Amino acid sequence: MTIRTTTITLALIALALSGCSTSEPAAAQEAEPTAAIPVRLAAIDRTPAREPLELPGLVMPRDTFDLGFPGGGVILDVLVDAGDEVHRGQVLARLDATAARATVMQARESLTRAERDLGRARTLSESGSLPSATYEDAQTGAEVARANVAAAGFALRYSTLRAPDDGWVDARLVDAREVIGPGQPVLRIASRARGWVLRVAVPDRSVARLHEGDVATITLDAMPERAIDARIVEIARLPSMGSGTYDVEIAFDAPTELTMRTGLVGRASIPIGETFTASVPLSALVDGHDHDAAVLVVDAGRARRIPVRIAFLRGDHAVLASPLDEIDAVIGIGADRLDPGAHVEPVTEE
Repeated sequence: MTIRTTTITLALIALALSGCSTSEPAAAQEAEPTAAIPVRLAAIDRTPAREPLELPGLVMPRDTFDLGFPGGGVILDVLVDAGDEVHRGQVLARLDATAARATVMQARESLTRAERDLGRARTLSESGSLPSATYEDAQTGAEVARANVAAAGFALRYSTLRAPDDGWVDARLVDAREVIGPGQPVLRIASRARGWVLRVAVPDRSVARLHEGDVATITLDAMPERAIDARIVEIARLPSMGSGTYDVEIAFDAPTELTMRTGLVGRASIPIGETFTASVPLSALVDGHDHDAAVLVVDAGRARRIPVRIAFLRGDHAVLASPLDEIDAVIGIGADRLDPGAHVEPVTEE
């Protein structure tokens, strides 16, 4: 009986020792620090940025003329067609001037008679044989006749329509032998003298933030890879009927490698509002909700979370309303897989 008890006691002691020896390595393993997670940093872009107002528009020559004859009549001929290039002073269309020439002859004859009557009246007035009122009437008659000659000469001179500037014909609105009224448009001429503009429609909530001379950037659908420097040259004072938007003209220099045409489609980007000085890659943002998000930075070997406010997006970057002063870089790709406080170690590209 005593031997058996001794044997059991020895077995229990061996089991206890065995348990102690197996638990010591586990405790040591738990105390061992975790390995640092390698992270790549993204530098904060400090280029000043303003929120862009993006607007579609149509390319137009800055100056366009609707040409017509001051007096109505019958169109004798139209010498150009839509798309033709024209030069300053070139004859574009002519009105049948038969009536205008007859009016000039009639006005000149009337002037001759009025001046003859005025001469006789002057002689009689000087001799005292003619009342002063009659002499004054003769003077008035002569002046009216001179005015009629000038008006008839004007109508005859402008029975020929000439190009006001170098450019091209955008539209031909009448044909020969048509009867037109005074001032009715005959041709629409686009001038190249002052270049091209992109005409955009700006909502009323944004137009008050624009000023003539503001810089802009334009891209044309015909050349989407080319960004063209531009500036605002005209802002409408009244909104367009129906739409309630304001027409804004943005001038730019036409690319030499592109044949410009009226009606080309483009898009303007106009910086407006406050200037911000911190941008980070979109991949660096975590916990995004509306305009609120956060970034992670490396602080004493640990990932530290910093809340930020997003002003607007620009390509693959987010422009921040939060300045992030005294911070040069944030954790980039993979930031969304890290927990704040994680042990991290920055790595560089090889």
